[in-house]
Amino acid sequence: MKRLLLIFALLCLWTHNVHSDSSVYRLSENFQQLLTSTALTWVSATKNSNNFEHAVVGAYQNLQEDGSDTNNANNDSMHPIYVCRAKQNGIWVAGQVRHSERKCIVSLHGSVHEVERYEILVNIEDSARLSWVRKDQYSLHPPGTITGGDEPYRNFVGRRVSQPEDKSTFSHYLGKVDPNRKNGMYFVINENNKELEFEDGEILVETEPIRYELSKIKLDQFRRRITKKAAILGQTILKNENEEGDTARVETVISFNYTYSVYWGHGHGMLNGLPFMVHSQNQKTYEGNWGMKEPVVKMEVYPIVAYLAPGTAVNVTLRGEFTEADEGYVATVTAFYEDNETRDRLIKDNRFEVNMRNVHQELGPVYFLHNNSFVPTTTTTTTTTTTTTSTTTTRRTTTEDITPITSPETDDIESSGERKIKKGSMDAEPDKHENSSMMQDGEASSLKNKQDVVARESTAAGSASQVASGSALFIAALLFTILT
Repeated sequence: MKRLLLIFALLCLWTHNVHSDSSVYRLSENFQQLLTSTALTWVSATKNSNNFEHAVVGAYQNLQEDGSDTNNANNDSMHPIYVCRAKQNGIWVAGQVRHSERKCIVSLHGSVHEVERYEILVNIEDSARLSWVRKDQYSLHPPGTITGGDEPYRNFVGRRVSQPEDKSTFSHYLGKVDPNRKNGMYFVINENNKELEFEDGEILVETEPIRYELSKIKLDQFRRRITKKAAILGQTILKNENEEGDTARVETVISFNYTYSVYWGHGHGMLNGLPFMVHSQNQKTYEGNWGMKEPVVKMEVYPIVAYLAPGTAVNVTLRGEFTEADEGYVATVTAFYEDNETRDRLIKDNRFEVNMRNVHQELGPVYFLHNNSFVPTTTTTTTTTTTTTSTTTTRRTTTEDITPITSPETDDIESSGERKIKKGSMDAEPDKHENSSMMQDGEASSLKNKQDVVARESTAAGSASQVASGSALFIAALLFTILT
């Protein structure tokens, strides 16, 4: 059980040593209080780390054997030495990381140690204005001095320039400043991992800006997202109460309020709450505080205009769109300092804007004031008429009436079947005459019947022809309607 507790305690101690607060603290103007830097941070690293982008350089090392100028940072043979810190006996101590060795080399109580797990000082997006300020034991620590560690052992990042007689490959000896020793003693390390002690040297200081400006803004329209919500901003009635006269211009105004806010992002090593100004492409200027969402209630007045005849009125509704826009942008940020120095760099972020857009008036129908009935509107309608000429062929059948042959007068036939001929008739060949009369009578009746049949057929044919003609006209009219 004791072994388990011991292992657990060691693990907690190791975790505390490796994972710590990454905030960088700097000395305030009262020389006692420590403030958190927004432009600097401590980043965990190991001996296998290769990414040192924006790491703070404290010195250079000349790896050539020809004795080139070690103070010339532009020399291709000069390799950077970075500022780091590592824990020794539970306290953070500032030190150095060389290009050839990815270890943090620190010194404490005269002993130099190489630590494989450490933290390296990083300038976020190269936003911090850093300088090395000369200081000796008779001068005060300047405001903005960067600490390598705080309680229980406060120390600052410091360096000492190498002298030609030292024949050192270092441009500067990098290490720490102990403020508890003679108001600030320098304990630095040379290339032979030997601790050197000096009473004067240079101390790392961060100078904060007093304001920012954004300019040369380029909005990313492809990454733009807009949310719209319709809103009624106001309503009114326009009246032309004149009884006579011509159409007159009637106008008024509608005032409305809405909440406007614009947020340009945060971070990028910029101090939240610091005043900043935006110079947009449309020559508009916006002033605010960086990293702060500051809604503003705006009041605007919109002119309402209509042309009305005498004795008429119209209802007017003022409408708008409450929009929320989110779009990316790239801009140049300029930091201004108390000594009139400026620093420019590019940033990329998102811009959030809440605004009222597309404000417009909407007119209702015009109505009379005396009875509130709508004013009739004159509508001009153009009608196109297509005339179709139809040729109708009528079949006409003519039936001539045929006069029937008159039958001869006959007497009643007696029961004996004999027929008596009236006087005045022919006596010769009575049978022949009788047959002839009967034939004539039958032929006349048959002829009349045939004529009646022909007349009925002709009439039926005429009716069928008329029906066919009417059907043809109906079909032609239906086809014309479909085609037009």
